[in-house]
Amino acid sequence: MNTALALLLAGVARAQAPAATPVPVMAADPWRAVLGLAWIPSGTGALALQSTGSLSGTLAGELDGLLVPSMRAYAGMRRGRTSLLGEASWAHVDITRATIDGDTSRRSVGALRVGGEARRDLRGDVARGVVFSGHAGLHANLPLVSLTDSTWTEAEVLDAEDTVADLRRRVGGAGFSLGVGARVPLLRERLPGPVEGGAPALSLGARAGMGVHARAGATTEDGSAVVTVLPEAALTLEWETR
Repeated sequence: MNTALALLLAGVARAQAPAATPVPVMAADPWRAVLGLAWIPSGTGALALQSTGSLSGTLAGELDGLLVPSMRAYAGMRRGRTSLLGEASWAHVDITRATIDGDTSRRSVGALRVGGEARRDLRGDVARGVVFSGHAGLHANLPLVSLTDSTWTEAEVLDAEDTVADLRRRVGGAGFSLGVGARVPLLRERLPGPVEGGAPALSLGARAGMGVHARAGATTEDGSAVVTVLPEAALTLEWETR
């Protein structure tokens, strides 16, 4: 009898006990879209590249100023401390000449540049203050070249193929970049709950590093390559979606 009464009282006490609060499961940090602008001042030192033979002479090369302008836009995704960014640019110079007799000649030289960058926040938290990061990137320039002339003979057409190959070597190529940077929040988006300051919606930053670009030599220098190593410094402005 005492045993039955004890079991009954234990059941009543268990029924009246408050339910255990479930432990919240932390959701994985989602990927967020990042849009950015990078301003790279060229300075008067860029004019000296012409005397060193680093410019392509076509206006569509890596260092000519059209394919990689001072103001560049990029986009990508960020998750936690890791950002994957990409950019693309295109430069094309098309010159067509026509005579009264109806003869035409066309010189079309351009390049498509695609690049990607991985960035890792190393120290700090941009939601509360400055954050320091390191980055590494790759790029490739795809040449777009054609020469035509309605007055060319068959021999001149063959000679033009060598010229086209030379131009492709000048505007094509690939390279990489390495560097470090820092960002600070300009605007914050208020998040629900007791989160002070909110998440950064807009941030201002600066980065510095080194860029390397390599391309094949001219037709008369088969087997050679031109490698250009330049310091890189940029101001950045980034907007992150929520």
